[in-house]
Amino acid sequence: MSDSLLVIEDVHKSYAPALVALRGVSLAVVRGEIVCLLGPSGCGKTTLLRIVAGLELPDSGRLLFAGRDLAAVPVYQRGFGLMFQEFALFPDKSVAQNVAFGLRMAGWSAAEIGKRVDEMLALVNLGGYGGRSIFDLSGGERQRVALARSLAPSPALLMLDEPLGSLDRALRESLMDELRTLLKRLALTALYVTHDQQEALSVADRVVLMNEGRIVQQGPPQVLYDTPANAFVARFLGYANVLPVASVGRADGMVFVQTALSVRPLPVPSSEPLPAQPLVIVVRATAMLLGDDAGRAALQGAPLLEGVITKLGFRGGHQRAEIAVSHTATPMDLTFEAPLTTPLVEGAPITFALDPAGCMLLPA
Repeated sequence: MSDSLLVIEDVHKSYAPALVALRGVSLAVVRGEIVCLLGPSGCGKTTLLRIVAGLELPDSGRLLFAGRDLAAVPVYQRGFGLMFQEFALFPDKSVAQNVAFGLRMAGWSAAEIGKRVDEMLALVNLGGYGGRSIFDLSGGERQRVALARSLAPSPALLMLDEPLGSLDRALRESLMDELRTLLKRLALTALYVTHDQQEALSVADRVVLMNEGRIVQQGPPQVLYDTPANAFVARFLGYANVLPVASVGRADGMVFVQTALSVRPLPVPSSEPLPAQPLVIVVRATAMLLGDDAGRAALQGAPLLEGVITKLGFRGGHQRAEIAVSHTATPMDLTFEAPLTTPLVEGAPITFALDPAGCMLLPA
């Protein structure tokens, strides 16, 4: 991309013949873009971040920043900001002294440092906290101090490695939106590492999903979530109902998919050519049809399925139902979300159909 600020070209990294961290990763980051590297532990996302930072060297490949090859540029000359999961704050220094540390190292004057520290603390909603001890702060406040310290030198690129990972879920959700708002207000270019799907989808302009040292899929959060490229992506993004496909056929503009759920195949809308490889069908959590809706679906070719509601849970705006499907050769469970007004009873039998529009046919 011609307007890319950071360009990563075919980067490989191994720690041993049997421990390959990166397998030819290429990625371009546009100025002002927030790119989240997402993936399971060991997928290579933190290794890639450390290579960009200069903390590790690639075995091969090239990194360019603003057109400049980074190969010979040491860490301290790259002008990048780093923020980690561990707060890494100095326990013997005040909040203001922690924020000022990088500025002092860069040779700023005392007057410049004082002004900048006040600006940064106000930016992260900690105005007036400069004289406090780190031990007087909550976990969320400490992370705000760490963020202020990372932002103080005006980094050309901000890199964040699991920055919210040590916080509890409620605080993490609160800071997700705040962090994105702050990064966009400052028009910062950011490379953000996380294993948390919700965090990535909430913060990023673009999510880059990695597995086994490779980029599996990338795109805007909603596009990635709505159109996963394969079964791995679907499972990692939280789709619970991923079923093997025994066979497929086409008729009347529909694909009919044979699974272990029913003798009768499931209709799935698809105009794409079917790949010559094993397939799965992904059933969205909202695809369960009941009552008259199930009857209409059956008239259009969808099989009626029977099962038992084995678990029912309240999820705030909806209820989550786990259903053990009857009459399958091996035990098979499906998980759905339903409005709170839907009359579901734990332990009760249930007859339902699947909305074809809520099903996706993907490579395994």
